[in-house]
Amino acid sequence: MGFPFLIYNCAELPIEHLQLEPSATNSLYRRGATNIGDVIGMVGSERYPTSECVSALNALTALAKVTGPQKTDWYMFWKSRDFHFNYARLTCPELEALDRNDPICPVDKDLFGNAGPMLARAGFDTLGMLAEALRDGLPDISGMGPKKYDEFYAGLMKLVKKLRSGKVAFEQLKREPEIAIASDIASKSNPAHRGADPYNLSEPVKALGLGILHAGPKARMLEAAGLVTVGDVASLMPDGLLEISGMGRSTIERLDNAFNQLNVSQTEAGDVDWERYCAGLCIPLLPAEMQSTDGTSFVKMIGETLGMIGATLEDPVYQKIIALRLSKLPQDRATLDEIGQSMATPVTRERIRQKEAKLLAALAEALVYDDYSNLNVHFRPDFADFWKIAALRFDADTEAVTFTALVDGLSDVWEVDRTLLLEHLPLIATILTGEVPTGISFGDTAQFDQRLFTLNSTVSEIPFSRLQVGRAARTLSQHGIETIGHLVDAVSAGQVSRQSGAHFRLAIDHLQAVADAFDPNGQVNWDAYNQSMNIETVPAHSPLGPKDFLVSLNDVISKILTISPPSMRSKEIFEQRVLHFVESRITTEALGEKLGTHGSSIKREETVTLEFLNDVIIQKNFAVAQMDLDSEFLAFWQFASEIFDQSDGEAGEFCRRLSLRWNVFQADVNAGLPTLMAVLTGYPYGRLGRYVGRRKAAEPAVEPLPKIATEIMEHKTLVLRGFRRAH
Repeated sequence: MGFPFLIYNCAELPIEHLQLEPSATNSLYRRGATNIGDVIGMVGSERYPTSECVSALNALTALAKVTGPQKTDWYMFWKSRDFHFNYARLTCPELEALDRNDPICPVDKDLFGNAGPMLARAGFDTLGMLAEALRDGLPDISGMGPKKYDEFYAGLMKLVKKLRSGKVAFEQLKREPEIAIASDIASKSNPAHRGADPYNLSEPVKALGLGILHAGPKARMLEAAGLVTVGDVASLMPDGLLEISGMGRSTIERLDNAFNQLNVSQTEAGDVDWERYCAGLCIPLLPAEMQSTDGTSFVKMIGETLGMIGATLEDPVYQKIIALRLSKLPQDRATLDEIGQSMATPVTRERIRQKEAKLLAALAEALVYDDYSNLNVHFRPDFADFWKIAALRFDADTEAVTFTALVDGLSDVWEVDRTLLLEHLPLIATILTGEVPTGISFGDTAQFDQRLFTLNSTVSEIPFSRLQVGRAARTLSQHGIETIGHLVDAVSAGQVSRQSGAHFRLAIDHLQAVADAFDPNGQVNWDAYNQSMNIETVPAHSPLGPKDFLVSLNDVISKILTISPPSMRSKEIFEQRVLHFVESRITTEALGEKLGTHGSSIKREETVTLEFLNDVIIQKNFAVAQMDLDSEFLAFWQFASEIFDQSDGEAGEFCRRLSLRWNVFQADVNAGLPTLMAVLTGYPYGRLGRYVGRRKAAEPAVEPLPKIATEIMEHKTLVLRGFRRAH
């Protein structure tokens, strides 16, 4: 089923724009659809459409009829649906050009009936502010019930109809309000029009930002009028403020109370006693106690302080967002769907996301800029100062940073131990990025042992094939991850995570086992690693010398094939064919008959077995071995491989040189020659005079890393949205 113009124009819009019944919208969200593009894919793939898909299909069909190559005529779509709105989330070409920066017609009773003043009191006092809010989804407006929403929608449709018909032009809406607003700003910004401070505030207090007044949405109106500081606002109290559009008596009374509390809360030094000020305003001061101002104490109290905020908020959605998401580590966080469905009246995932984003923005504004306009709590300066220091460390030029740079920077400016910082980093990053990192990859990095970030070159360059990770080593190699250091870097950068697949998940888990096996010098104690992973070492005892190595050689190879046989009959094939000279060796056909199979199967399994032994012993690919090999045992093999190369593959010369270098009889070497030659070359020792050592298989082309969820990939570089001002 195709809706090409819809996909081009509307695919990214949230599904609320379809104005389906809430039950259908909630069902679509539960099934993973979040935007119109998702819905188009869902209804097109269903063989037996569900009720919600039928509703969505009807809406999509109606929308497709009014959508062309360039734009969608939303007004006609709404008309086809009898102007029935279930969500205050909509847009149309007539409103898309507007935003909060446009001095457009004030929102009042003339436009939207009784809903107009309520919208204005909530901060949506101009048509530009309202249009911008509608695109993202209008939040719940206190006091607005179904009847007032109906008034609002009726007024909005009437306005849109006039705009599209040309009966009203934007210029007409702008002209007089623009002059009024401009004159307001000019007069209020001119010091000559401001009176003396009636509250006798000290200069340091007057220099504070107006955000500390807890003026709510009205703070934006004050800023629009050119007022920035506490002193600016105090100098216009009360009559001067009443001249500003949208400012009423209730707001004046609220500000008057804040100024009076500031007056009585001033210290002899001219600063503010925040305990007294907040008590006078009946606003919680957090954290409840701050006994120390060092970075360690600050980091430890972040989670507790976030939890305290939840206890002070009246909105049950905010309470659950803080209790179940913001104050939790990534692996313990509830999903947006889980919170939405846990409410007494279920709320959509998208609505929870909107409220969470609004709350995080309010927290960041308060902590970094002392702007409490949208937050009914106050933070102690000593607590907020740490966030301000971080904001200075990561200025606008470095807003997007790598994970490592973020950890290094915070550890430096907060003077806190890196291990402690990593433990609490998911909570910290929630504030700094303005979003909740639930992706597993962030948890992977945050839970890394600190020592993995400071690997010495020896450990960093250890091939991943040295670890007992099975086929995961090959998967990582195919994606360009060859060493322990490569994987640490990839996880730190957010390029891979446990979500990248089972092999990546296993490899990441083994990193901690490596860290646990570090000795005091930062090197890997392989005995400790093997013990933690329950891995057997073969042979159990190191060879006492060259002769002991040769005597025990065949038994050790049999042991290897017993623990980790690459094919079903590997051990039997080795013992009955490979370790024998060609004169006494059973044929593949005879062995096949003896083992109940065909000679061709024996030959194929023999090749697989010898390739496996060469990989494990010569190439040191322990990942596929399911065991560890004794270092002395491997050293003898390494020496034998070097002598083989020096002998130019000539078996007799190899035997002679090895006996001389190991100071043993040629007969001793000859006893193990079939096994030595078979493992070194990958072929059974036969009648040839010269052999070629088995070459390592050509490396496959490096493949792109598997794509992981957008939410996780965003943490390849962390965008510190919390340091941006929202206005």
